[in-house]
Amino acid sequence: MRSPAEVRVWTERALRAISLVILTVMLWRSLHVESADGRGGVEGTATIAALRTWSMSPVAPTAVRVTLDSLPQPIVRDWLTALRRAGSQVGWTGELQPIAITASSIASPDRGTNVVIAAPRGSIVELRDDIAPFDTVQADEGGARFAVHADGPFIARVSGSRAVAVRGDSSILRRVLVLGSAGWESKFTTAALEESGWKVDAMIRVAPGVDVSQSAGYHIDTARYSAVVALDESASPWADAIDEYARSGGGVIIGSAAAAKMPQALRVAPVGPAVMIPMTPSGAVPVTLEKTPLSPLQSLPADAIVLRRRGEDVAVAARRYAAGRVIEIGYPESWRWRMAGDERAAEDHRQWWSGLVSAVAYAPRIALPVWTADADNAPFAALVSAIGPPTSPELAAKQRAPASRSMAWLALLLSITLLSEIASRRLRGAK
Repeated sequence: MRSPAEVRVWTERALRAISLVILTVMLWRSLHVESADGRGGVEGTATIAALRTWSMSPVAPTAVRVTLDSLPQPIVRDWLTALRRAGSQVGWTGELQPIAITASSIASPDRGTNVVIAAPRGSIVELRDDIAPFDTVQADEGGARFAVHADGPFIARVSGSRAVAVRGDSSILRRVLVLGSAGWESKFTTAALEESGWKVDAMIRVAPGVDVSQSAGYHIDTARYSAVVALDESASPWADAIDEYARSGGGVIIGSAAAAKMPQALRVAPVGPAVMIPMTPSGAVPVTLEKTPLSPLQSLPADAIVLRRRGEDVAVAARRYAAGRVIEIGYPESWRWRMAGDERAAEDHRQWWSGLVSAVAYAPRIALPVWTADADNAPFAALVSAIGPPTSPELAAKQRAPASRSMAWLALLLSITLLSEIASRRLRGAK
C-alpha cells in the first residue's frame, strides 16, 4: 500500500499530465478553430468583399457560415461552391422563397412567349424584363403563368429573390384543318383562326355527300397539320384518320356535336344534351360565351383536366391521348358570342379559338442561338445543389458559440491544474 507521500506525488503527476493535454487542445484549437486572423471559422453576409477576404486568407477557413436575406447571384453561389471545394465547410441560414422560371415559345402565329413561374402559394410574383414590369400577380397553387409578347430575358421576383429565364426555342407551325357543316359555327370558327394568323384548310359539308373545301386534298397527318378541329357530325368520315393523327402526336379539338361520332377512346368525355339559355333581346345586355348554349361534359376520366366550367358543369376539358393532346368543348354555338357580344366580342372570340388550338397544336421545337450565360432559372435549387440545404436555427446557434468561450474554460482549467500542482509541491517542500 502506497504511503500518503507517494499518493501526493502521483496526484501531482496526474495534474501535470492534465495540464499538458489542455495545452495540446488549446494549441490545436488555435490553429483550426475561429481566430482573430480569420484562419478558422468565419461568419457573415455573403458579399463580394467578404468572399474576397475569406478567399485571400493564408489558410482556408475551416467553416464558412453565411446569412442570406435573398437568393444569391450566380457569382456569389459559385464562389461559395469554390470555398466548399477548397475544403471549407459551407453552411447558410435564411428564410428564402423557392422560385423557378421557364420561358418557351407559344405555338401560335403571334409568336408569344409562355412564361411559367414556380413560387409559394399566396406569394406576390412580379414578371419583368430589363426595361419594365409586365405584370404582378398572387401565386396560385404552384405559382403563376404569363403569356407575353417579348423576347426576354424574363425576370421573376418574389420577396426580393429573383430568377432569370431566356427563351431558347421557337416552334414550327403547320396548317389547321376545320371540319364542319355549313353554318355560322363553321364560318366564324374558320374566320377567327384565319384572323389570328393561322393557315386554315376547311372542309364544309353543305348537303349529304356534298362537301366544299378550300384545299386540293386532306391527308390528315402531322406533316401537314398542327391541329384538327372537328365541330360536328360531318367529321365522322374522318374519325379513324383523326384518331390515328392524335396517336402520332397531333392536336385535336372536338365539338360537342362531333363527340358522339368520334372513337370512344379519342373523346375526353361524353356530352349531355345542350342546355339552352334564352337569348338576350336586341339592345339589352351583350351575349357572352357563358350565355350561349352548353352541352356539359360528363363522367370525365381520371387523367382529364378541366379548363372551363359553367357553375358545376364542365364546359371545356383536355387530356393526353397517346402522343397527342385532345380538347373537348361543350359550346356548340360559340358564334353567338361573336355576333351578339360587346365591342370586344370579335377579338375575344378570336383569342379564345386561337388559344384552344395553341394548347393542342403539334408544333416541333427548334433551338435558337441565344446567349444563356445570364440565365438563372432555378436559383434556390441551384443553391441547395451547390452547398446543401439551409442550416436549422438551432444548429446554427450551436455553431455560432464563440470559440473564445471554450478557450476561456480551457484556460481556467489549465490554471487550476497548474496551481494545484505547484501548491502541492510547495506544501511538501519540493522544488
